Amino acid sequence: MDLEGVKPEILLVGSNFRTCSLDVLERLVSNLTPDKVVQALGMVCDDFSLSILSTCNRFEVYLVSDKMAALRRRIEALFTEVGVSNGQFYKMEGREAIKHLIKVACGLDSLAPGEPQILQQVRDAKFHGIGRYSQISKELFIRSYNAARRIRMAVGIDDSINIGTLAVQFLKAKLDATRPVLVVGAGKIGRAVIEGLARSGFEEVFVATRTPSMVPQHVKRLVKSVEGLESIREILGRVDGVIVATSSKGYVIDEGVLDGVSDGKRLVMIDLSVPRNIDPRLSTNYSAELYNIDDLKSITSAPRLSNGNVDVDEMLEEEAERLFAWLRAISAADIIKSLRARAEMLRQRELSKALRLLAGSQESDIRVLEALSKSIVNKLLHEPTVRLRRLAASEHGELYVKLARELFGIGEPSN
Repeated sequence: MDLEGVKPEILLVGSNFRTCSLDVLERLVSNLTPDKVVQALGMVCDDFSLSILSTCNRFEVYLVSDKMAALRRRIEALFTEVGVSNGQFYKMEGREAIKHLIKVACGLDSLAPGEPQILQQVRDAKFHGIGRYSQISKELFIRSYNAARRIRMAVGIDDSINIGTLAVQFLKAKLDATRPVLVVGAGKIGRAVIEGLARSGFEEVFVATRTPSMVPQHVKRLVKSVEGLESIREILGRVDGVIVATSSKGYVIDEGVLDGVSDGKRLVMIDLSVPRNIDPRLSTNYSAELYNIDDLKSITSAPRLSNGNVDVDEMLEEEAERLFAWLRAISAADIIKSLRARAEMLRQRELSKALRLLAGSQESDIRVLEALSKSIVNKLLHEPTVRLRRLAASEHGELYVKLARELFGIGEPSN
């Protein structure tokens, strides 16, 4: 990775279940796709990397670049243009943004506190952009993932809670476990719903999914049947509860599907998808009781920790500071590279002069002089480069890098 001239900064702009409603999250997910965001930011900056964390309860854009002023204005404008007001999104930079990323990966900022799924999403994040910063962004996320794993293990975060089990808890308050239930979707969240229903005593569970053959056998053993999505209408006539969790961009249950249900039948429906997979108009045009992510906020709670002796916030601060120091130290890479390049040029020039004065020297003598000159240069530069890396990672790192440039006469690199 070419780090010459790289001075990475990090910016986070996002919304979550605490700052906005499902309507706002839907607008962000539908309108701010990675391609659209890259295209918009590319109009004001030619060197940046971004990653979007998009779940059913958050939409966050993480940017890494050295041209944050223009990027900040543009990304904030993008949020505003899709109808997100200032109070509905947050902005963080530097150490604060890194701490937030680690906290998110820990599951400590989730609607389902402690959920393990977000940790995997941080690990598997996709990166987009223009220029040299993608590799730094990837390393930033991997280091944040590892930091979150350390914290989760140290404090004993209960990872049995997820958005699926939260939905089951909500459904159980509305519907007796003896009543039949349909689960639409058999991905990670869908399977979590199915397993949660089984643990909660629901014995009549039906599943509708796009690819029934892909449902694992251990999941099939927990349900009455697994059908294709085309069976939803028929199954709805036999159940009293529905939980939908698919990655579809449109409705999988709309007025046409619900027409197969008898008039007056009570039907409790929970939509976990963003964007929504159940037409919200069904709650007014039919007798369906329709709930979504916003309704689950009423039963969220603090994360359960098995080791109360560990200060979670203190660990977050320490991990964030360590990672922020790594990010700051990257800015010293180009000056160290330049310093060593200059030293090597001087070594070769002085060695050439010496060899001319030692005309007729044996090949073995030349190799000795070559090795001697390299050794002297390396020993002279070792301590300054080690100290420069350490100082560049400190709170006033940028000042030390500037002083080093001035001291050694190394100008700012051209991008």
